[in-house]
Amino acid sequence: MFRVFAPTEPPKKKPASGPPQQCIIGAVDELQLDCNQCKHATGLSCPDRKDAITQEPLEPNHVEYVAPDHNLKCCYNASTLDRCRSPEGYLLQPPHFRIPMINTDAQKVASAFGLAIQKQSDQSFGQDRVQQSVSNNQRLIAWARTHMKASQLWLCPICWTHMTCRPEQMQDSAAITSERKGTDPIQRCIDYILSHVREGGFRMLVATFSTSKTGLKHHLRNAHNVPSAPSELLEAYSLRGDDGILHRYLSERGYRNESAHGALLSYWRHNPTIYARGVGFNKFIYLYMHYYAPRITSAALSSLTEDETGVIWTTLTRPYSLEETAEDREMFHDAIVCESGPVKTEQEEEKQEEEAADVAAKIQEYGSKDVTGYLTHDELEALIEEERVQSDGSYSSESEDEMVRYRRELSEKKKRLRAQEDDSEDPISDSDSDDEFLSRVVGGGSAKIVFGDDSEEDD
Repeated sequence: MFRVFAPTEPPKKKPASGPPQQCIIGAVDELQLDCNQCKHATGLSCPDRKDAITQEPLEPNHVEYVAPDHNLKCCYNASTLDRCRSPEGYLLQPPHFRIPMINTDAQKVASAFGLAIQKQSDQSFGQDRVQQSVSNNQRLIAWARTHMKASQLWLCPICWTHMTCRPEQMQDSAAITSERKGTDPIQRCIDYILSHVREGGFRMLVATFSTSKTGLKHHLRNAHNVPSAPSELLEAYSLRGDDGILHRYLSERGYRNESAHGALLSYWRHNPTIYARGVGFNKFIYLYMHYYAPRITSAALSSLTEDETGVIWTTLTRPYSLEETAEDREMFHDAIVCESGPVKTEQEEEKQEEEAADVAAKIQEYGSKDVTGYLTHDELEALIEEERVQSDGSYSSESEDEMVRYRRELSEKKKRLRAQEDDSEDPISDSDSDDEFLSRVVGGGSAKIVFGDDSEEDD
């Protein structure tokens, strides 16, 4: 008797249990940091499993923001981000919560938690409370101070002028400089982002920034068709550099060299014009732009026309041009500056006037003399030629044979030596003839005649 066994299904495998997948925004979590953890020179800080804004316990599924250099992670509950919205209802970007969240990060948060990118919330946090929580995040503060040391941004001169100046100012370099000195750079960036949220204002703005001067040259070449630019002009549009945009802004507000360091610290750590206590979000905005600048395609602002680009660039580069302008001519007196000569100093002008006065006096002196009886230049030349032709040639060596000239010169030397009657070892006697004297001097013999100190060597 056979038994029939019903087939049984194999047991289903239980899904592997593990930590829930978190929503990571910002940079890639390369170091696999724990919640609210920071890496620094001494190692890793202790993790903190609380919401970085509300200090409430983190939910199993939460949002993790990774800093640009991957050394910091800040964690938030999704409900916290839902309540940290701008007055227009946009999600705000961690970790500074000052500008609308970048579209890629907002899409991740919206899809992971079902949140709307823009909505009006009745339970939103006040900005004072949010910024106070940001200011109290010591891990964030320590990371920002360290990362600020090695970051630099250059602003496109054309795009920045378009953002800060009115059309009537763009034809005057002095007006552009004055307007630039009076503009708070970070606040102007925030205003531009907020006023162009729907058009992607953050990406439009950061596309005009560069993390190196070489990158700025590429931007000018590709976005504005500018093949080359004066290096001095580019240095003036360094945001943090010496004599750059921020330094000139602080100097315009009354700070001097002795207080510049304190002014910079105050600018990056505080913002007393908006909040009563310092929040330091300026450096977070700066680092955020520095992080995205090389990742976004360089492009000009959409509202910047080609004609406006040409006008701005011509105005900005005019002080660096070698071409003379009407303003340059007005700086000098017509009597001093000539069309082809350089500008003279006061001492050179006085010396030139004295020399001209001396020449004029001599001309006047010669003109007052009686010149009757003097030969003209042509008459004098004719007389000299006539005397040369009539000369017997006693003083000219051109018509003489070389040997004849040599005999004559030796005879003259012998006469001088005879007149001196010096006590030489081999005196020349009166009976020596010219031929004997010549044979002793230039002949093949070994005799050597020593002349006196007044002798002349033959050429």
